[in-house]
Amino acid sequence: MNGSQTATLSEAVSAQPHGIVLAFNAYYGSVTENAYNFFFIPKYFVTTSRGYSFFINEDVAWMAAKYLYVSDTKITGHSVNATNSTSCGITFTNTNAVLRYVIGV
Repeated sequence: MNGSQTATLSEAVSAQPHGIVLAFNAYYGSVTENAYNFFFIPKYFVTTSRGYSFFINEDVAWMAAKYLYVSDTKITGHSVNATNSTSCGITFTNTNAVLRYVIGV
């Protein structure tokens, strides 16, 4: 999700028993069904819109850094998600990963 994209959740994070799991996976011009990375966000932390960082990889072939704003009912992207860069000697290919699923848990 880039900085101009927002997804409205079908159910609020506060309505989930524990929070949400974000599922990212590899993207090479089209969505693939491999290299899933899962991240849990406890509902306790989703009281206002806050930013969250995620580091994603595919078998150490590449690294991606994603940044999302998560509120009780929406997820909004950030412009860094659509860029590639090198920092501290690590190349981040942020365009190789995409958010596929938001799962209430």
